Amino acid sequence: MHNYSGLEQELVDAKIDLGNELISTDIDDYIREGIRKGREQRARTKIRMRRRLGSSAAALLLILSCLLTVRISPVFASFMRDIPGMATFVDLIQNSPDRGLQLALDNDFVQQIGIADENGGIKFTVEGIIVDEARALIFYSIENKNGDELITLSSPRVSDLSGKALIATISWGNPNELDIKYKKNEKNISRGTIDVQLQDGLILPDQIVLKSKLGYSDQEFKVNIPIDHAKFAGMTKEYILNKTIEVEGQRVAFVKATVNPLRVSVELSYDESNSKQVFGPIDLHLIDEKGEIWKYMGRSGQNILYFESNYFHYPKELYLEGEYFRALDQNKRDVIIDTQAGKLIKAPDASLSLIAVDSAPGVRLQEMTLSLHLDHDKDDRGYNMMLDKRFTDAIGGVHYMVDGPGGRVWSSSGDLSIQEIYYFFNNKDYPQPLTFHVNEYPSYIQQTYKIKVK
Repeated sequence: MHNYSGLEQELVDAKIDLGNELISTDIDDYIREGIRKGREQRARTKIRMRRRLGSSAAALLLILSCLLTVRISPVFASFMRDIPGMATFVDLIQNSPDRGLQLALDNDFVQQIGIADENGGIKFTVEGIIVDEARALIFYSIENKNGDELITLSSPRVSDLSGKALIATISWGNPNELDIKYKKNEKNISRGTIDVQLQDGLILPDQIVLKSKLGYSDQEFKVNIPIDHAKFAGMTKEYILNKTIEVEGQRVAFVKATVNPLRVSVELSYDESNSKQVFGPIDLHLIDEKGEIWKYMGRSGQNILYFESNYFHYPKELYLEGEYFRALDQNKRDVIIDTQAGKLIKAPDASLSLIAVDSAPGVRLQEMTLSLHLDHDKDDRGYNMMLDKRFTDAIGGVHYMVDGPGGRVWSSSGDLSIQEIYYFFNNKDYPQPLTFHVNEYPSYIQQTYKIKVK
């Protein structure tokens, strides 16, 4: 019978499931069994531990968790929550729809940072990051030492040390309901994430500079974030596909797939001789040999698609599957509208209609509202970028749409089947009618396909 400390007893009581077996309460058997399984699965034998735990049983559990690649347990997650500033982020990741981030957390892929910039009673801290060569999820906190009001992030930017902006898509989250449980002790601290995704083929530098304004202040805060490249060196896997399929006469090429710990990118190309403009797939997904699906997460332009990463899931086989692409005849890509008369003259089909063009004397902007009907249950895309910002008037003059209040926006029914899209342009007398170019449209071509990645 062992005499366990509080933490050790918690591990035993939890009966953490490693594969199909429970941890033995005989620590010697536990060690031998872990070594045997580790050898069988050819797991990495060198595990870099960033945090020493006061319990040998707890440390051993951490090592074996990495060796056997099991999902994170509630007890294991509590260790991360004990790290100052990390509790909210553990919950954010565990509740994230991106399973690649969850697997990265399970596999000790978090780098603690703890670097802050403080000014005027406001402290901006980068608590930690989950990062690979092309993506960085930054955990930040903002402490308001002047009162209990929560301060929010405003338009963060990232660059290298020379000040050159990184070519990346940046999204960020401000405080949400997950913070509520921590507000009892942190009434003046807000926490969130910044997701930096580099353009495909680029690599994060050794340090990135994060700059942002906070709240309503004009003061800019800056934090230099070191990137430990050794953490993910050599982990990128590239698979050359070079597979072309034909969908209703349109040729689509699958060029390559790149698997990183935090995302999978797939490059497509479309034959220039196609009679239709192919905008991209609507139901493409990754699927492994067990039938587990890894879903689409976004794109860069029309040709680069991103998916959840299954890097730490170690699939033996991996495929790309789908059936539908968005595509539109090349001669149907113009939308012609007389904005003065409020008349839609030409549209790709009956799915698009004009609701109104609103303007008034002395008002700087005109607002044009379009309605779009989607008749496909697999198309869940928002079409707020349907029209190009560039448009022409009746005599060939070139003009550009502008961002209206809140930017270019749209609204929809709950199932996205009916969408209203709002476009804004300067309020002046344009030679009528105006011609707008279609960037994407809910018109489809169909052909079932399955492409082997590995």
